[in-house]
Amino acid sequence: MGLNVKAAYRISGLVAMALIGSVLLIASASAHEYWIEPSKTRAAAGETVSLTMAVGQDFVGDTQIYIPDRTVRFDVIGPVGTVSADAGFASDPAGKVAVSAPGLYTIVYQNKGNRITLDPETFETYARRDGLEHALAARAKAGTSDQPAREHYTRFPKTWVLSGDPSAGQAATEAVGMRFELVPASNPFTLSPGTTLPVSVLYEGKPLSGILVQAFHKQTETLVGGDRSDAAGLTGIELPFAGRWMISAVHLIPMPEDTALDWQSFWASFVIDIE
Repeated sequence: MGLNVKAAYRISGLVAMALIGSVLLIASASAHEYWIEPSKTRAAAGETVSLTMAVGQDFVGDTQIYIPDRTVRFDVIGPVGTVSADAGFASDPAGKVAVSAPGLYTIVYQNKGNRITLDPETFETYARRDGLEHALAARAKAGTSDQPAREHYTRFPKTWVLSGDPSAGQAATEAVGMRFELVPASNPFTLSPGTTLPVSVLYEGKPLSGILVQAFHKQTETLVGGDRSDAAGLTGIELPFAGRWMISAVHLIPMPEDTALDWQSFWASFVIDIE
């Protein structure tokens, strides 16, 4: 006896989810930064701004669809409260901001985390690129440099949309409570090309030192520069050009020896425009 229509649709949905999972796993294995890009960072009241999630390297990458089961948080914190940013299951663009009133709209995302196993060469390249030499030293000391690295990673990207007076952008200097977070220490909506943006690095709400914070420029598709956070968790990021910027950092910590993982990583980023 054949399947009924409802059962057939259920099976097709499961197949689709499996295919989506495979695509996301492949993307995760071959990419670095994860970010949210608004279609615009300045909007008038009454506009709807689309939000694209992407994964890649040097601010070049592939867009990611919205999957509720893989999401802990995808919110818009606005002048009239907090609402969901998602645009619906498997949507691309993944989210939206309905600009209902003047003020700053903060968009935050957190995934549920994923596991990945990297071959020794890939792990070393990644660690050196993102300032994680402490992991290479630990592997060398343990005699495991030639073994695969097993990692669990979580993403914490955010961005902002401003409506009205640029002074409202000062709210972007406030942390939003993510486990690993990059916070601009001055209003990103009053920056001009050639200025230096102070950035605070927070882990579990406290300043974190020694983290390499990097700046990527969209229009040139390059890593422009970066520096490590100091004892107060602060660093200054030079932004020499107008255009769109992504600021990104990785925090990597060892897992307990009795687990099936070697490392736990936290990835934070934010996207801003400089006019």
